[in-house]
Amino acid sequence: MRRMAAGLIALSLVGACTTAGPNGASVNTTRMQSVYVAQNGFRVYPGTDPTQFLVVPRGGSGGRQYFCAAGEYAWRRLGAAPADRVVVTDPRPAGGNGAVGFALAPRGTVESTSSITVSVARAGESLRVVHAESLCRNDRIGFLSWD
Repeated sequence: MRRMAAGLIALSLVGACTTAGPNGASVNTTRMQSVYVAQNGFRVYPGTDPTQFLVVPRGGSGGRQYFCAAGEYAWRRLGAAPADRVVVTDPRPAGGNGAVGFALAPRGTVESTSSITVSVARAGESLRVVHAESLCRNDRIGFLSWD
């Protein structure tokens, strides 16, 4: 993972405009200085299209953490409305813990998914920005103790 990030940074230093990131997603290397680090430690790289971005995990992670970072980035960096949706465009590799591509879709342009799980294993999975970002807060709450 560090080699991949170092490679992307090196490409940006030699003047490359775009490069293939993890899973073949296109990453805008001219904006590498604007890599966003979400509160859960995931890194978010802007894509070549302003509405697309790549979420790179740190350590073991699940769909909640990916969507947390995607929702936070969409909210804070892209200025998304709460009802806009973050959509998986480049799913996590099967059995892997790799990067996931997302896109921001304005409200009403993408139908909600009917899954009860938060998954990044299938393209098209989506959550409203406000819901995705709220997963960050839920991670900080932890379990209640009734002692």
